[in-house]
Parts: sequence; structure tokens; C-alpha cells
Amino acid sequence: PAIWFDVVHQVRATHTCAPNFAYDLIVRKTTAEQRRQWDLSCLQVLMSSAEPIRVPTMDKFLAAFSVSRLRLEAFCPSYGLAEH
Repeated sequence: PAIWFDVVHQVRATHTCAPNFAYDLIVRKTTAEQRRQWDLSCLQVLMSSAEPIRVPTMDKFLAAFSVSRLRLEAFCPSYGLAEH
């Protein structure tokens, strides 16, 4: 899962999206040192979608990635047909 944010950091991506489980997985599978190396301030939109969005997952992710200069307001839920 670290490749995801390696790429975001390298190409200065402005948007990315993943299901809830991906945010939980990247918190569990990355280290604080890895997170400190990423500058995610470029992200304007960081969506969680495609399955139920869990507040505890969002809270853990945002806390863990605060060292990556991730803006809290970039994180947002999105809904598709499954949620409709």
C-alpha cells in the first residue's frame, strides 16, 4: 500500500480515491518514518468510497498521516450506487 502515497508524493497528485479498507490498511502497513517522508499537501481531494465509510478508520488515518502534511479538509466521503 505504500506505493499509493509514494506515487501521490512523487507526481504531486491532487486527487485520489480508495475504499475504507485501503485507509485502514495503509495505516497498519506503513511506518511513522515512511509517513514523515511523504508530502501530501498537494492533495485537494482524498475520497473514501465504494464501501461503508467508518469514522474510526478516518480518525486513525488522519491522525497517522498528519505528519505527511495532509490537509484535513481534503478528506471526504463519496457515495456510489452501492451506498445509494
